[in-house]
Amino acid sequence: MAGQLFLLDGYAMLYRAHFAFINNPLVNSRGETTSALFGMTLQLEHLLEECRPEYLAFVFDTPKPTFRHALYPAYKATRDKMPEDMRCQIPWARQLLEEGFRIPILELEGYEADDVIGTLAHRAVEEGFEAVIVSGDKDFYQLIGEKIKIYNQRPKGEASEWVGLDNASDRMGVPAGKTVDMLSLMGDSADNVPGVRGIGKVTARKLLEKYSSLDDIYGHLEEIEPESLRKKLAESKDDAFLSRDLVTIRTNLQIGLDPETMRIKGPDKERLGELFARFEFRSLYQRFGLEQKAIEKEQGFQKVDKKYLLVDSLEMLERVVGEIRRAGRFAVDVETTGLDPVTADLVGISLSFKPHQACYIPVGHEGGPNLKLEEVQKLLGPVLKDEKIGCVGQNIKYDMIVLSRFGMEVRGVVGDPMIASYILDPGGRSHGLNALAESVLRHKMITYEEVAGRGREQKPLSKVPVKEVCEYSCEDADIALLVADKLEQRLRAEEELDRLYRSVELPLITVLARMETNGVAIDVPYLSSLSRQMEVRLAELEKRVFSLAGHEFNVNSTQQLAQVLFEELGIKPKKKTKTGYSTDSTVLAQLSAEHELPGVILELRELAKLKSTYVDALPRQVNPRTGRIHTSFNQMVTATGRLSSSNPNLQNIPIRTEEGRTIRKGFIPGAKDRVLLSADYSQIELRILAHLSGDQAMIEAFTKGMDVHTETASRLFGLRPDEVKPEHRGRAKTINFGVLYGMGAHRLSNELKIPFRVAQKFIDDYFDRFPLIRDYIERQKAAACEQGWVSTILGRRRKLPEITSSNRMTRENAERMALNTPIQGSAADLIKVAMIEVDKKLARHWPEAKMIIQVHDELVFDVPASSAEDVGEEVRSLMENAIRLKVPVKVDLGSGRNWLECK
Repeated sequence: MAGQLFLLDGYAMLYRAHFAFINNPLVNSRGETTSALFGMTLQLEHLLEECRPEYLAFVFDTPKPTFRHALYPAYKATRDKMPEDMRCQIPWARQLLEEGFRIPILELEGYEADDVIGTLAHRAVEEGFEAVIVSGDKDFYQLIGEKIKIYNQRPKGEASEWVGLDNASDRMGVPAGKTVDMLSLMGDSADNVPGVRGIGKVTARKLLEKYSSLDDIYGHLEEIEPESLRKKLAESKDDAFLSRDLVTIRTNLQIGLDPETMRIKGPDKERLGELFARFEFRSLYQRFGLEQKAIEKEQGFQKVDKKYLLVDSLEMLERVVGEIRRAGRFAVDVETTGLDPVTADLVGISLSFKPHQACYIPVGHEGGPNLKLEEVQKLLGPVLKDEKIGCVGQNIKYDMIVLSRFGMEVRGVVGDPMIASYILDPGGRSHGLNALAESVLRHKMITYEEVAGRGREQKPLSKVPVKEVCEYSCEDADIALLVADKLEQRLRAEEELDRLYRSVELPLITVLARMETNGVAIDVPYLSSLSRQMEVRLAELEKRVFSLAGHEFNVNSTQQLAQVLFEELGIKPKKKTKTGYSTDSTVLAQLSAEHELPGVILELRELAKLKSTYVDALPRQVNPRTGRIHTSFNQMVTATGRLSSSNPNLQNIPIRTEEGRTIRKGFIPGAKDRVLLSADYSQIELRILAHLSGDQAMIEAFTKGMDVHTETASRLFGLRPDEVKPEHRGRAKTINFGVLYGMGAHRLSNELKIPFRVAQKFIDDYFDRFPLIRDYIERQKAAACEQGWVSTILGRRRKLPEITSSNRMTRENAERMALNTPIQGSAADLIKVAMIEVDKKLARHWPEAKMIIQVHDELVFDVPASSAEDVGEEVRSLMENAIRLKVPVKVDLGSGRNWLECK
C-alpha cells in the first residue's frame, strides 16, 4: 500500500473552530476576529501529532452555486449565511495553509467539497492508497469502504473516533452502503433536503432493515404497513428520489490526483512566523518551533537600540527631570514589595520620556545603591505634581496611590494603556502590559519571574540586585509609553471613544485613587458580635436540617445532600451534572416548593457565605496603619463599563435580605463627629430605557413623578392607579426590570410562578401598552447585527460578534446583551461622570468630605455631621445633572451613623 491520504473538509473545520470561541472570540489588536484561524491551527496541529500523515490536502467549497442548486433551488436555502467575521478569515486561512503549512487546497466550481473529497478518495484507492476523510459529517459514511475510513477528530483529551465498515452502523443505524437510502428517507434539515415527510431515523432504519434500498422500498410499496406509513411514502416519492440525488456524493469529477503535491513537507517557518505575528498567535510560536526573532521581523522592535540607565546620583536625576520637562510627556512605573498599594513599600521608580529610552531610580533596595527618598521627593515630586506635564502609566492608579503615600502626588494623568485597551475592546482577554506589548508592538517583555524567581524561590524586588531590576523596570515604563501612543492613535480615529477615554475614564482614575486611599471605617466589635450571633443561627439551621433529613450528614457535601434529597426523601431531581444530580442554588430554590429541607439548606448556605466572606473577613482586612479597609475599584473588568470592586468586594453585600442589611450596619464614619451620606439613583436603568426608547407613556410617568411600576400596572391590568394592589405592582415591577434583560415568557412564568401562556400574555400586553419599547428592542438587535456592536449614550462600545450565530441560545444571549448593554452601560457612564464632578466640587468646597464607596447606582460619603445636609444637596444636584435625559433623574439621599441607617 502506498500510504494514507488524509482529506480534510476545510470549511467544516473552520466553522467548528469559529463556534468553539463564539462566547469569547479571539480578536487581535487590529480589531480582527481570528477565532477560526486559531482553532483550525490547533485542530491541524492535533491531527499532525496524533496521526502523523504522509499525505494531506484540504478541500474547500467554492462560492458559486453547485449542480444541486440547479437541481433543487431550495437546496441549503434555510442555512444561515456565513458570519461576516468568519468570512473575513477565509483568505487568511488559505494563506496559512498554503504558504505557512505548505498544504494544498483543492476545489472545483459547480461541486461541493464533499464531491471533491469523494472523487479524490476513490482515485486514491485506485492508486493503492488508503483514504482517510477527516470529518464528523454523516454524509461521508456512504464513501466508507475497505480502504476508505472516516476520522472524526475530537478535542485534545478526548478519544477521536475511527469509523469503518465494521462500526459505521453503530452511529448511523444502518450499514455504510445504505447511508444514501437512509438520508433520502430522513431528509436533512440542515441542508434543506426534503426526504419523506413524517419519517425519522427510527422508521427509516426499520424500513432499510427489511428492504435493501430505496428502490426496493418503493418496489414493495403496496405491502408496507401500517397504511399511514405507506401513504407518507407514496405522497413523498418524488421528494425521496430527489433527496437521493441531492445527498449522493459524486465520485467521478474531472479532477486529478497528484500525491506528491499532497506529501507533507513541514511548514515554511519564516512565512508561518510572519502569519502568526500578523494574527498575534503568541502562544503558538514555541509549539511550532518558531524563533521569536523571526516572529518579530514585522515590527523589528528587538533590533532597536535601547538606552536604559540607572540613576545613581542626584546630578543625574536633575538631568532626567530637565529632560522630562522638555519632553512634556512621560511614563512612570513603580516597583514595590507587594501588590497592595496601601501597604507596599517603594523599591524604585522608572521613567521614560522618549521611545526606547528609560531610567530607573532605586530607593528601597536592601543591598543598594539607593538614592535618598527625601531627595527624590524634592526633585521628582514637582514634576509629578505639574498638571502641564502629561503622565502615562500602565494601571497608573496603583502608581498614584503608592507615590502619594511617599510624598509624591501625580496630577497630570494623560494616558493609561490598560484603560485605552479596555475602551477599544472591553471584552478582550487581557489588558495587561505583557499581552499588549506582544499584540501591539510584537515584543516579548521580561517577566517578573525572570527577575524575582519562581515559586518558593521567588523573592521581593527589594532583595534583587539593582542592575537586574533596572532593565526590567525601565522596560515597563518604556513599553507603557509606546503602547499608549499606539492605542491612542486608534482611539483618535474613533471620536466618541477618544472623548470617553479623555473626558471620563482618565479623570476617573484620580477619583478612584482618592477613594481607595480614603478607605472605609468598620465597626470591628459589632462585626465580632454579629459573627457570634450568626454562629448560633447556623447551628440552629443545621439542627433543623438534620431533623428534616432524619439523621446527621455533612451539609457541605453535595453528594451526601443529593442522596438525602433524591434517594431518601424521594424528591424528583431537576438537573443532572457529570458527577450526579445537581443541588445548586437554582435547583434548591425550585425544590423548596416541594419540601422544606431545600429551603433551609439555601438559608444555611447564604448565611455561612455572608459570615465567612464579610463578617469574619472584613476585620482581618483592616489596615493597621489607617484603621480602615481599602477596597480596589476596577475600571476594566465588566464589558458594560460598570465599576467592580475587589479585596474586599463591597458590591455584593445583599441589601434585600435581613442578614445583608445587618452587615451594612458594620460600615461606619471615621470619627464621632462625622456621618455616612448615601446618594442613590432612583430607578435609573428604567429612566434610561425611557430616554433611549422615547416611549411617551413611560416618559410621562417619570416626568409627572408617578410611580412607574404603579403606572405600568395600571396600563397592563386596565386599572386606575388607586386600584393597583401590591400584587399588581409587584408583577409590573418584575416585567419592567425583566424587559431590561430580555426576559422571555419562560423565565417570567418561573419568576411569577404563573403558567407560560399567562406570562406570554403579560409580555404581549406590556409591549402593546409601551410599543416604542418593543421598537427600541428590535432597533438594538438590528443595529447589533449590522455593525457588530452596540453603544451607550456616551459612545462606549461592546462588540457582539455572536449576534449572527446560527446557534439559537448563543444568538439570543447576544441579543439580550444588545438590549442591556446600552442601558446598564449608560447608567455606568452617568455615575462615572457624576463621580468626577462631585470629586471636583468636594475638593474645592468641602475637602473634609470624602467619597468612599461606589456600588453601581449608589455613592457613599464620609462627611462632617455639620455639613452633611449642604454636601448632600450639592451631591444630589451634580448627580441629577451629570447627563441630561428626556426624563428627570432622581437621587435619593440618606445619612446616618452607619451605612444601614442611610437607607
